Amino acid sequence: FSKSIENINEHHKISNKNYFRLLSKHEQHRELRDTRFKDKLPDRNLHKNKRNVSDHISTYSEVRSKASNNFDIYMKGYKDRYIKKKGLYKLDCYYENKIFGKINHIRDIAEKLHNDKKRCRNFFLKKYGIVLILFALIPAIGMIYPIVFGIDKNYIGIAGVCPNSEHFTGSNPQTHTNTGSEDCDYNWLYVKVDLIKSFGNVSYTFLFTTTIIVLSIICYIFIKLRKYEKLKAGKCKMNVK
Repeated sequence: FSKSIENINEHHKISNKNYFRLLSKHEQHRELRDTRFKDKLPDRNLHKNKRNVSDHISTYSEVRSKASNNFDIYMKGYKDRYIKKKGLYKLDCYYENKIFGKINHIRDIAEKLHNDKKRCRNFFLKKYGIVLILFALIPAIGMIYPIVFGIDKNYIGIAGVCPNSEHFTGSNPQTHTNTGSEDCDYNWLYVKVDLIKSFGNVSYTFLFTTTIIVLSIICYIFIKLRKYEKLKAGKCKMNVK
């Protein structure tokens, strides 16, 4: 009889162990299911998204701040760079600093105007528009000669030519020296022909030279503007030397 009781007790112990083992597994499955369910909840995903956005904004702010600091360091090193430069490199260093200063000033004004495109455009045109237009029109001075005196017989200028063939003598070249040419309104064009030709040579030289200079300056400003943007973005290798 005692053996039977022992067997019953042993059976109960084994049953209890199996029961608790099954209960433990059930709890684990339920916790895992609850965790997965929580991950699928909109609020939890929204919280994760907000945290990710916050992390991205923080990282972007740090990168932007670092890039801005690099640009400030580059600008502060201007005097040291200028002293060490020679020849054209010295001029490049000087004008680069001037251009960067102007760009910075314009950007500061734009920020004060809250980046309003219309107000920024009006401010820019009011302050720099006339100067830039006059600068771009410098080569146009060289166009005065061809406009007034023309280029050849096919392209006659404003001053024109004598229309009376009787005032000319000779065949090749013709000269405006025949009878009655002295009273002609166009006579001065032929009397001062050498002076007019000299003025034409100077005019064409001026046109060619100033066009090259203006285009070179515009290209130079665009190159420096590109460098400025790279420095501001922290993408340009700084050379404080």
